[in-house]
Amino acid sequence: SALGDGRAQQTIDELARARGERAAMAASGRANADEVAARQQPIDELVRATAERTATAASDRANSDEVVASRLDVERLGEELGALSGGTQACDQASLRSTEAEREARLQE
Repeated sequence: SALGDGRAQQTIDELARARGERAAMAASGRANADEVAARQQPIDELVRATAERTATAASDRANSDEVVASRLDVERLGEELGALSGGTQACDQASLRSTEAEREARLQE
Protein backbone atom coordinates (compact mmCIF):
# COMPACT_ATOMS: atom_id res chain seq x y z
CA SER A 1 0.00 0.00 0.00
CA ALA A 2 3.04 2.22 0.39
CA LEU A 3 3.50 1.90 -3.36
CA GLY A 4 -0.11 2.99 -3.89
CA ASP A 5 0.38 5.94 -1.53
CA GLY A 6 3.54 6.92 -3.45
CA ARG A 7 1.68 6.84 -6.76
CA ALA A 8 -1.20 8.81 -5.31
CA GLN A 9 1.23 11.41 -3.99
CA GLN A 10 2.97 11.53 -7.37
CA THR A 11 -0.39 12.06 -9.09
CA ILE A 12 -1.28 14.79 -6.58
CA ASP A 13 2.10 16.45 -7.18
CA GLU A 14 1.66 16.27 -10.97
CA LEU A 15 -1.83 17.73 -10.72
CA ALA A 16 -0.55 20.52 -8.47
CA ARG A 17 2.33 21.22 -10.87
CA ALA A 18 -0.08 21.24 -13.86
CA ARG A 19 -2.46 23.53 -11.97
CA GLY A 20 0.46 25.83 -11.13
CA GLU A 21 1.56 25.86 -14.77
CA ARG A 22 -1.97 26.72 -15.91
CA ALA A 23 -2.16 29.51 -13.32
CA ALA A 24 1.23 30.82 -14.49
CA MET A 25 0.09 30.66 -18.13
CA ALA A 26 -3.13 32.46 -17.26
CA ALA A 27 -1.19 35.16 -15.40
CA SER A 28 1.18 35.44 -18.34
CA GLY A 29 -1.77 35.67 -20.71
CA ARG A 30 -3.29 38.47 -18.62
CA ALA A 31 0.07 40.26 -18.55
CA ASN A 32 0.34 39.88 -22.33
CA ALA A 33 -3.20 41.20 -22.78
CA ASP A 34 -2.37 44.18 -20.56
CA GLU A 35 0.80 44.81 -22.58
CA VAL A 36 -1.13 44.57 -25.85
CA ALA A 37 -3.73 47.01 -24.49
CA ALA A 38 -0.97 49.38 -23.35
CA ARG A 39 0.63 49.24 -26.79
CA GLN A 40 -2.74 49.65 -28.50
CA GLN A 41 -3.64 52.83 -26.58
CA PRO A 42 -1.06 55.10 -28.31
CA ILE A 43 -2.09 53.60 -31.66
CA ASP A 44 -5.74 54.39 -30.92
CA GLU A 45 -4.78 57.93 -29.89
CA LEU A 46 -2.77 58.37 -33.08
CA VAL A 47 -5.67 57.11 -35.20
CA ARG A 48 -8.06 59.47 -33.39
CA ALA A 49 -5.68 62.44 -33.77
CA THR A 50 -5.18 61.62 -37.47
CA ALA A 51 -8.94 61.44 -37.98
CA GLU A 52 -9.35 64.82 -36.25
CA ARG A 53 -6.61 66.38 -38.42
CA THR A 54 -8.19 64.90 -41.53
CA ALA A 55 -11.59 66.31 -40.56
CA THR A 56 -10.03 69.71 -39.82
CA ALA A 57 -8.21 69.69 -43.16
CA ALA A 58 -11.43 68.78 -44.98
CA SER A 59 -13.26 71.58 -43.16
CA ASP A 60 -10.46 74.02 -44.01
CA ARG A 61 -10.64 72.98 -47.69
CA ALA A 62 -14.41 73.43 -47.68
CA ASN A 63 -14.02 76.86 -46.08
CA SER A 64 -11.34 77.77 -48.61
CA ASP A 65 -13.57 76.63 -51.48
CA GLU A 66 -16.40 78.71 -50.03
CA VAL A 67 -14.13 81.77 -49.78
CA VAL A 68 -13.03 81.33 -53.40
CA ALA A 69 -16.66 80.94 -54.50
CA SER A 70 -17.60 84.07 -52.53
CA ARG A 71 -14.76 86.03 -54.14
CA LEU A 72 -15.90 84.89 -57.59
CA ASP A 73 -19.46 85.96 -56.72
CA VAL A 74 -18.18 89.37 -55.60
CA GLU A 75 -16.17 89.75 -58.82
CA ARG A 76 -19.18 88.73 -60.93
CA LEU A 77 -21.43 91.13 -59.03
CA GLY A 78 -18.83 93.87 -59.49
CA GLU A 79 -18.83 93.25 -63.23
CA GLU A 80 -22.63 93.30 -63.31
CA LEU A 81 -22.68 96.49 -61.28
CA GLY A 82 -20.13 98.04 -63.64
CA ALA A 83 -22.28 97.07 -66.60
CA LEU A 84 -25.39 98.47 -64.91
CA SER A 85 -23.52 101.62 -64.00
CA GLY A 86 -22.36 102.03 -67.60
CA GLY A 87 -25.92 101.47 -68.79
CA THR A 88 -27.22 104.01 -66.27
CA GLN A 89 -24.66 106.57 -67.43
CA ALA A 90 -25.63 105.97 -71.06
CA CYS A 91 -29.32 106.41 -70.16
CA ASP A 92 -28.53 109.58 -68.21
CA GLN A 93 -26.58 110.99 -71.16
CA ALA A 94 -29.35 110.06 -73.60
CA SER A 95 -31.93 111.67 -71.31
CA LEU A 96 -29.81 114.81 -71.03
CA ARG A 97 -29.41 115.00 -74.81
CA SER A 98 -33.16 114.50 -75.22
CA THR A 99 -33.88 117.24 -72.71
CA GLU A 100 -31.44 119.60 -74.46
CA ALA A 101 -32.97 118.77 -77.84
CA GLU A 102 -36.46 119.54 -76.49
CA ARG A 103 -35.23 122.84 -75.07
CA GLU A 104 -33.63 123.84 -78.37
CA ALA A 105 -36.80 122.88 -80.24
CA ARG A 106 -38.89 125.13 -77.94
CA LEU A 107 -36.47 127.98 -78.37
CA GLN A 108 -36.69 127.72 -82.15
CA GLU A 109 -40.46 127.84 -82.10
